Amino acid sequence: MKGFFNLCVPLYKHALEGNWEEAKVIIAKDDRLKYAVVASGLSTVLHIAAGAGEDARHTHFVQELLQLLEVKHLSLRD
Repeated sequence: MKGFFNLCVPLYKHALEGNWEEAKVIIAKDDRLKYAVVASGLSTVLHIAAGAGEDARHTHFVQELLQLLEVKHLSLRD
C-alpha cells in the first residue's frame, strides 16, 4: 500500500495536470506503472490523461505515453 501512495498517487496527479516531465520520472522507477491501474474504476495513466483535457499539455502527455506502451496495453479498459 505504501508503494501505491508513493508512486501511483503522484503519477495520477501528474496525469491530471498533463505534467509529462514529472510523470516520466515516476514511470522510470517502475516500468509497470505505464499501464498499471492507478485509480478506482480500473483507470490507467492513459485513461486519466486522455480524459483530463484536450489542451496541449494533455495531448503531449498522451503522445509520449503512447510511445512507451505496447499494443496489448491499449486494449485495457476502465
